[in-house]
Amino acid sequence: VNDDNEIFYFTSLSEFYAGLDIYVRKVDVNGSVLWDAPKNLTFNFDTDAFVKAAFKTQSGGVFVIYQETASELKDIYITAIDQDGNILDGFPKEVSNLDNQQSFEHAVDTGSGVFIVWKENRTGVEDVYGQYFDYNGNPLTSVNEIEIAISDYQKGQSMIAANQILNEVLVCYEEFNTTDFDIFCNSIDLDDFQINQTYNIANQAGDQIDPYVYPALNGHYMIVWEDSR
Repeated sequence: VNDDNEIFYFTSLSEFYAGLDIYVRKVDVNGSVLWDAPKNLTFNFDTDAFVKAAFKTQSGGVFVIYQETASELKDIYITAIDQDGNILDGFPKEVSNLDNQQSFEHAVDTGSGVFIVWKENRTGVEDVYGQYFDYNGNPLTSVNEIEIAISDYQKGQSMIAANQILNEVLVCYEEFNTTDFDIFCNSIDLDDFQINQTYNIANQAGDQIDPYVYPALNGHYMIVWEDSR
């Protein structure tokens, strides 16, 4: 929804019996469709594309994160459109230029850019990585990605929240320690993109899964999860 209360909605369609491409339409506050036809945002016969997150821009358009998948391929892209559905110059862009399978987990608009989190198997288990982009799609870090959670254990179900008071993001995730699932959270400084601290949120017997994190106005966080203890 933009500042004019106009809604952009995205669908994945296979118009020519090939891969699924992304289309967008816009609806006004009264429910009237504003464009004669949906705008096509991806053009790839070999992959299926799905929108994973979208954030409004100051120009009335949308910053979009989408996943492309094929039998041996899984990549994350960003793109941006103006208020008329036109793709902006310089887009789309691949989130990571490494030839691995990146699975989108979560993203947040910090007010200065968009921080994207994904999981990826490079070492035999899935670890958590991230990257921070400005609204023009430029990385705000000097590295290909930020290593958020790297260990010998499988991780996933990541969620990120932005804390403007502390100028950081907090990424919470579940980790399987070969016996059960625990919940951890890592805070990342938005100045130097270093891990400030790792929090062991829940490691009781049984499974603690599906973390949800919400930043409070006083700089604290509320974290909830499912628990089978």
